[in-house]
Amino acid sequence: MQLIPHHDGSELYVSNSAPKIGEKVELRLRVPKKFKVDEVHIRFFHDGEPRTREAKLTKKSSTDNWWSVKVEVINSTLHYRFMLIHKGNYSWLNGVGLFSHDVTDREDFQIIAKPAYPQWIQSAVFYQIFPDRFAKSGIARELPEWAIARKWSDLPKGRDKTTGQEFYGGDFPGITSKLDYLKDLGVNSIYFTPAFPSQSNHRYDKRQVQLKKLILLCPYYLSYRIGFE
Repeated sequence: MQLIPHHDGSELYVSNSAPKIGEKVELRLRVPKKFKVDEVHIRFFHDGEPRTREAKLTKKSSTDNWWSVKVEVINSTLHYRFMLIHKGNYSWLNGVGLFSHDVTDREDFQIIAKPAYPQWIQSAVFYQIFPDRFAKSGIARELPEWAIARKWSDLPKGRDKTTGQEFYGGDFPGITSKLDYLKDLGVNSIYFTPAFPSQSNHRYDKRQVQLKKLILLCPYYLSYRIGFE
């Protein structure tokens, strides 16, 4: 199997994966020694217009050659791909792979000008929770007018007009009582389905979201802040 050039969005290949508009990003391409290349160019877009820039051979090892080029980010999304030239023949490298013919822009690599993700997310092990169905504290509360009460042991009725109204009573106190269980599974982060005031059990049709320091949750669930210390 022939080794082919490689590029991805990791820090090994992109100097800044979350740049601000106006900043320059260095993009690197790793080319195996056995893959013959005379020139490397990058094709990108500025304000919707295609641009090209020649990359430079900046590093050599016993197995690979590294090519680098700097591009200014002037739009919220930078689309780009690499052209590799050898003896008058060319190939394109984009997010899907290596091609010896012209390709469309659809599969180009992308960098989005946005705030960087927090460092902790790189080691996060997420567990997704639908609050109404995960754990029930037993705290008695008045149900919303639209809710159809179900026993915790009942199976969901299925696809009919009650699907979005079946209410089992899971809540945040119930979730906090299961944190040790989640830790034992190796979980250190929770991804919640919506928990905002709404007219359904899934709450994707939220009525109003108030943002201050914390998100105000549905009064039925209570505003518990859950975390792993």
